[in-house]
Amino acid sequence: MTEALSQGFTGLTTNVADKFVSNSSTKYVFVKGDSNVKVVPVVGEQILVIGVTYNRIKEKINGEVFYVEDFGDKYAVIVSYPTAESRTDAPILYTQTYYINK
Repeated sequence: MTEALSQGFTGLTTNVADKFVSNSSTKYVFVKGDSNVKVVPVVGEQILVIGVTYNRIKEKINGEVFYVEDFGDKYAVIVSYPTAESRTDAPILYTQTYYINK
């Protein structure tokens, strides 16, 4: 699984997730955007997103705005983030599109 993640695969399943998590720098089950932030998103700038760990703990993590579209009353945003913030060689993943209200 570690090799597959390093090559960018996501959505892997296993019957021994607890062993994998304890031996891996992969920390989040999923990462979602925070629609409550009060910033104008700009491509390339840092933005906080919410990572949910395997223990269902929510943490704010740093991401980078990858895509923004202005819909008048809100922005559609996609943010990139590393699978492990402490590693520079960690694969980059992306949030689903989420919206920030103006």
